[in-house]
Amino acid sequence: MSDPNSDESQFVSRRERREAERLQRERDAARSGAPEELSDAVVAPLPDDAAEELPHDDEARTELHQVVSSADSEKHPAIEPYIEADERQYPEREDVDHNEGHVLFDKLPPTVVPVPTGTAPTTNIRQQRRKRRNKIMSITFGIFAVALVGVIFLIQSLVAGTQPADYAGPGTGNEKFEVQQGWGAIQISRELQQSDIVASDKAFLNALEANTSGSSEIHPGTYDLKKQMKASDVVSVLTAVGPRVNYIALNENSRKNEVFQKISEATGAPIDTISAFDSKGTEFGLPASVKTLEGYLHPGEYRFPVDTPIKDILKEMVSKTLEELKRMGITDAAQQYRVLTIASILQGEATAKDYPIVAGAIENRLNPNNQETNGLLQLDSTVTYGLGTRSLQFTEEQKKDASNEYNTYVHKGLPPTPIGSPGNSAIDAAAKPQSNEYYYWVTVNIETGETKFAKTYAEHQGYQQQFRDYCAANPDKCK
Repeated sequence: MSDPNSDESQFVSRRERREAERLQRERDAARSGAPEELSDAVVAPLPDDAAEELPHDDEARTELHQVVSSADSEKHPAIEPYIEADERQYPEREDVDHNEGHVLFDKLPPTVVPVPTGTAPTTNIRQQRRKRRNKIMSITFGIFAVALVGVIFLIQSLVAGTQPADYAGPGTGNEKFEVQQGWGAIQISRELQQSDIVASDKAFLNALEANTSGSSEIHPGTYDLKKQMKASDVVSVLTAVGPRVNYIALNENSRKNEVFQKISEATGAPIDTISAFDSKGTEFGLPASVKTLEGYLHPGEYRFPVDTPIKDILKEMVSKTLEELKRMGITDAAQQYRVLTIASILQGEATAKDYPIVAGAIENRLNPNNQETNGLLQLDSTVTYGLGTRSLQFTEEQKKDASNEYNTYVHKGLPPTPIGSPGNSAIDAAAKPQSNEYYYWVTVNIETGETKFAKTYAEHQGYQQQFRDYCAANPDKCK
């Protein structure tokens, strides 16, 4: 029979060795980050010869346990965190299989489960994942929001860049704005912008195109506007639909037959009906000596109610001319006629800036005692009027034709009548001519209006050659 003490010593030595091996495995697993699952350990029997080599006394076993524990601590000094296993996880075992020679651990020592430093429980891991996911979503949403704001700002910038500048209105002060005859929408828009009535010509054109409240037609005339108005407000004023009127616009230097044509176009009245008043000057306050309305039909813009009689239309034009003559102090009927005739010549012979000096030269020519022209005006404008043309070119035969009573190369003094409708500036210059010693003048550049003056005919011939050279180079300008 074997010694019971010997069997017990064998079991204890095996158990201690197994316990040391198990602890070693757990520590190795802890270092790898995947702790090995704990379970109840079963000690297998050792061979008899191996068991005999192990110490059998308590003192030896205690020494061996201390050596194993000390060696393991020195080998793995960094493994510190442990969690003491609950006794319920490893309940006491009392069953021993004596037939097989296996002994179960009856009392396991407190078991230590290694947990890697920084490893959180499962619940904490899920929370961290959720927080990380929420953080990523927040960052993504923030980037999307910033991008969306950027896109909106870009679109607004592009839209603002395509919209022309416009004032908010309603404007300040009072501004008289004149739309001249022949101006189109583009010209009007530029003039409005230059006058600071609208912020941009494009804003006005857009408002005019979008106007649905009335006509898009803008008639010549003077309008009451303001500085820095909203473009649509300006369009409303310029295109306002009021009472129907007959609009007539007469240019300076218009001849009477051209005036009659304009009146006919505006009113629908036959030209014969209108021209019948030409020889009835007395009905318009003119002396009986005045045989024609030529020169008295003042240029400008007129708006007459549609039912206005033709006589009243003509009377309005004549009245404006008489008013200007009276303003200049010319009240005598004969003197008025003379001034109007000279003024009409100025309109055909010079530009506005030269009216006073040319008026003085005409007076010099009209002096019958002058040695240069001997009282002859020698003017192309009067000849072409008598010919019924507006061309600057005529033949030598036409120049010598005495049958043309307006041929001032042949007939001394003023022509029988004015040769057109002079404006106020020409009337004023004829009423108060500039005193000078010139007898001749010629415009050497029709485009710029450059005019050269001479006291002698020889000097004048040199300037005439300059004009001929200009016409040779610009035949379309000298028709």
